[in-house]
Amino acid sequence: MSNHARFRGLAAVACAAALVGGPAAVAVAQPGPAPLQAADCTAITILSFNDLHGRIDPEEIVPFAGTIEEERAAAGEENTVVVSAGDNIGGSPFISSSQQDNPTLDILNELEIDAAAAGNHEFDKGWDDLNGRVSERANFSYLAANVQLTDGSQPANLPAYEIVEKQGIRVAFVGAVTSDLTSLVSPAGIADLQISDPVESVNRVAGELQDGDDSNGEADVIVAVYHEGGPNSGSVSENLDNSTFASMVNDTDESVSLIINGHTHQTYAEAYNGRPVIQSTQYAENIGKTVLSVDATGAECAAPTVENLDPSETPADSLIGAYPRVAAISTLAEDAAATSDEIGQEVIGDASAPVSRGVKADGSMDDRGAESTMTNLIANMFREVLSERTGKDVIGVQNPGGTRDDFDAGEITYGEAAAVLPFANTLMTTDITGEQFKTMLEQQWQPEGASRPFLKLGLSNNVSYTYDESLPAGERITSVTIDGQPLDPNTTYTIGSGSFLISGGDNFTVLADGQNSADTGLVDLEAWVQWIADYDGAVEPDYRKYAVNVSPLPTELTAGETVTFSVSDLNISGLEITEAQTLQVRIDDDDVATVDVTDGAAEVTFTVPAGLSGAQVLTLVSPETQTEVTLPVQVLAGDAGGDDDSGDDGDKPGLPDTGSSTGGVAAALILTVLVGAAAARRR
Repeated sequence: MSNHARFRGLAAVACAAALVGGPAAVAVAQPGPAPLQAADCTAITILSFNDLHGRIDPEEIVPFAGTIEEERAAAGEENTVVVSAGDNIGGSPFISSSQQDNPTLDILNELEIDAAAAGNHEFDKGWDDLNGRVSERANFSYLAANVQLTDGSQPANLPAYEIVEKQGIRVAFVGAVTSDLTSLVSPAGIADLQISDPVESVNRVAGELQDGDDSNGEADVIVAVYHEGGPNSGSVSENLDNSTFASMVNDTDESVSLIINGHTHQTYAEAYNGRPVIQSTQYAENIGKTVLSVDATGAECAAPTVENLDPSETPADSLIGAYPRVAAISTLAEDAAATSDEIGQEVIGDASAPVSRGVKADGSMDDRGAESTMTNLIANMFREVLSERTGKDVIGVQNPGGTRDDFDAGEITYGEAAAVLPFANTLMTTDITGEQFKTMLEQQWQPEGASRPFLKLGLSNNVSYTYDESLPAGERITSVTIDGQPLDPNTTYTIGSGSFLISGGDNFTVLADGQNSADTGLVDLEAWVQWIADYDGAVEPDYRKYAVNVSPLPTELTAGETVTFSVSDLNISGLEITEAQTLQVRIDDDDVATVDVTDGAAEVTFTVPAGLSGAQVLTLVSPETQTEVTLPVQVLAGDAGGDDDSGDDGDKPGLPDTGSSTGGVAAALILTVLVGAAAARRR
């Protein structure tokens, strides 16, 4: 592939030809007929897509490619550019991942896209893979203005921009990857790179492209292609509360005529303050279409139009017959499917019931903010495999973004297992303190500006914890139990996971501070497949919740008095789950209450048994799901208990010895069991 800007001089055609209609559109920002243009006004059609993630199933990719070809035919090849906003590969289904995403790259080559911003998933297998295998196979440039080598130079195979010439107009596409890159891929894989602010980098390059200096490239029109986006579908203004998105929209230099987004898998298309901003969902589900009308100097001569198109409804056979590129792509997709079927058809195990990622409120999959049966299952795999391998009692942890598919009930094939863990991480361990473990759980609430505000970690079944979302950031984890004992902030615990998370990925930066980090060299898919194959019987989903919301957390109780608190998040997320119906409450061996659970929530009220005092354990149990949470509490004796056989209580006869002098003792006892107490010691 070319390492330099490519110039494509093409024959001029009538401007009206660029405005012929195409397929039905969605999210049209400027409906109605295109504006009339002067004779020297050139309409350039920019077709864009993002986050393809190897979705090359023939039934998906043929309509996608067909839409692009229909639009090219309508506007004229000489007026049309096709670009990707990144994540063409990585996080892919088995049809592509089983063959290192080579079929996807081949299909994009056949589609003859002009350029692509580098997405974070292009770095999944490290910079060496992108710089070598991927760049050598791709016939288009991957762009990233905000990625340089550690010496500050721009990598030859990762240029900042690409210039495409249409009708004598030089259009520059400046790419940038999300600044979260270091938290989204294994840091070790990009150790030779430095990542800078995307907007600042785009603005720097845009300035160079219009500074009159031919040596650093010159362009008439500039387009920013960010692998970053707004957190929600809808209007641009509805996303401006996100600081990262607001910076792209408001701070990108005014010399940039169009902003193309990706990464967050959202849908919007709008000329915001006159400048088009567009993102086109994911997985070949939409194609962005922006028309920029400019004169010979690149100045706007008609208002831009921007919209998202649905895939063509033209029958596949007709698309294949009409367009040679689509025909070639169809053949590549069919070949990829046949090869992956052969690779993936081996049955490796069975599932007794569906095991899945989190289910969103609308019924769609991959709610990364919910505890799920699949993510917890993977964490348990990490625990068992790494405990056996290291001889340590490992806590398994899995990030939800690393969990990419689900199991139906019945046979599990190699291909289905591979679709769940497609990133080829290696299994690692690291040692962290109890205090750092609590910090890891706090980091589920992501930093300001992150694409997703909350990521729910999957955990192995030797961990449970409570939290209170109403508390300030950094104070929301209220208790943690590990191996049946309260977390000790000073004890060292061994964490096992994939290399991505252990390296601090997904903003779980505290894991990168662990000690004695060790890479087993065992690829997660290899371990996962073997674990399923060795499973004693059918794989079973675990409906236990390891994380429960309790508010306010009961820490100090008084015998004979009533206590009330709320419990929620009692149901795990997944397909065909067993839900909690009741919640049993015990203090040590005393059953103190049984309450109904509705939609995973319950109000708990009970009277603390008379005669109890001192350190006790409050246990919450849902018998239907086997969820069990233990809370250390301190019980103070009630007014009716005790006898006054020592000390002088002045004019307060009848108060027990555990009166005012006990407050300090009780506080000290509570500190020994509450998360984060500096004096805590594991029992």
